[in-house]
Amino acid sequence: MKNSLLLKNCLLYNSSDNSSLVDILIEDSKISFVDKPSLLKSPDETIDVNGRVAAPGLIDIHIQGAGGADILDGTEDALLTIARTLARTGTTSYLGTTVVKPKENNYHLKVAKRYVNKFVDGATLSGFHLEGPFINPEKKGALNPSGIYPSSPEALNEILDVTGDTLKMMTIAPEMPGNFNIIKELKKKHQYGSN
Repeated sequence: MKNSLLLKNCLLYNSSDNSSLVDILIEDSKISFVDKPSLLKSPDETIDVNGRVAAPGLIDIHIQGAGGADILDGTEDALLTIARTLARTGTTSYLGTTVVKPKENNYHLKVAKRYVNKFVDGATLSGFHLEGPFINPEKKGALNPSGIYPSSPEALNEILDVTGDTLKMMTIAPEMPGNFNIIKELKKKHQYGSN
């Protein structure tokens, strides 16, 4: 067995019987075996988890940061801190939720984009969830007004130039003028690919 890890005596998260423990064999970063304790050939490493719960990794689609770091920080250190912190708490991938900052040329998005789907020691940044900019300024909550502006094809193109196919979700106010067209365009790009 090449690059293998055996987790012994796991309680599956959906088990109705707390005494029903299983072994989980991971080979080349993929689960290849989940069953009653067995006498498998020697894996590279064995860890007895002593009845602790084994669950799939979580996916967080709305998180600005973790571990004292934020996507808005616009640094590699911040992104690595977020990734490590999330992994320690069971999250294996996430959408970096953030806003646009046109006055700063969206530098934070440009830095973070380089880490989308990149292997790091922690959770994977799977893309972006943008809060705005096409939201109702009267219902902006805590968002900075400088990151809120009317929709237009040009404004959307500026965002897509920065995020490309890494934009996975956008908070948008469908009642605002022009936003229905933005929604249609985003749907079309998602359906057919942005490039």
